[in-house]
Amino acid sequence: MFSIDTHFRFKKRIGALYAVAALVLLAMASTDAAAHPRHAHAEESHDVEWTELSADEAKEFDTLKARVEEAPHDADASLALARFAATQARRLDDTNLLRFAQTVLNNFNDTETAPIEALLIRANVKQIDHRFGEALDDLGVVLQRQPGNPQALLSRAFIQATTGEAGAAAQDCAMLTPAVSVYVRETCAARARSISGSSDYPLRRLDAMLTLIEPRSAAERAFALSVAGEIAARTGADDVAERYLRELLDDDPRAVYPRAALAEFLIDRGRYAHARAVIGDAHTEALLLMRILAASGDDDSGANRAAE
Repeated sequence: MFSIDTHFRFKKRIGALYAVAALVLLAMASTDAAAHPRHAHAEESHDVEWTELSADEAKEFDTLKARVEEAPHDADASLALARFAATQARRLDDTNLLRFAQTVLNNFNDTETAPIEALLIRANVKQIDHRFGEALDDLGVVLQRQPGNPQALLSRAFIQATTGEAGAAAQDCAMLTPAVSVYVRETCAARARSISGSSDYPLRRLDAMLTLIEPRSAAERAFALSVAGEIAARTGADDVAERYLRELLDDDPRAVYPRAALAEFLIDRGRYAHARAVIGDAHTEALLLMRILAASGDDDSGANRAAE
């Protein structure tokens, strides 16, 4: 029977959840037009083949890179490229894209003068890599320069909740203004409440919101579904958790996080054959790990094997 350290098993999944939170509001961040990137973009990665990107995504990526090459001192162009790379790195579990985003962000190496959005994307990358302290440092600079920045508050709340500072997380969630989507405010508050106390009430609120209110974007819906699935799984509401995770996967079948999260959920409940069916022939690092764990259940029940 294959065994693996529990913390390592959850690292990719939790990192991806942070990224969902870190990017859901990123368009609201403002850019300091006075700050210019150094001319040191990721030319060394220019010929890398981004095999996980779809044709349309690869075309968009090439367009963003071309903009940077044509105007290397255009901060907006550099940030758009870094944002795209970081977002797709999270969706597709692509370490090459993550490194590419880091390289672009290195062009804004002066923390005190870097654009707000550069600091937010950099904090997101550090969250994925579990460099929580460094991420909090960047978010702290953002909030010093722009108190009440909703993206920084949201990202900081998620780190704090995960590191056991539920009270501080709840405070940051409460500081999100009504200008921020109800999806974002309710999801942030629900996760903080579920860690500090009963999970039933926040889960009911999330369920009502998902049923009755239309989100502003697919990212907001993914954010809410991922947190609802996490809370339901943690509290033993397995049917509810599976429903949320399958909805999340149905909404974005190519994304790695929902597939890995659903596979892990099924493995933890001994449903190895169902997990193997979810994983399929996917080959990213996180899903290869899930495949190894699912293979350890070859001695599961005939009913589970019949699911294949």
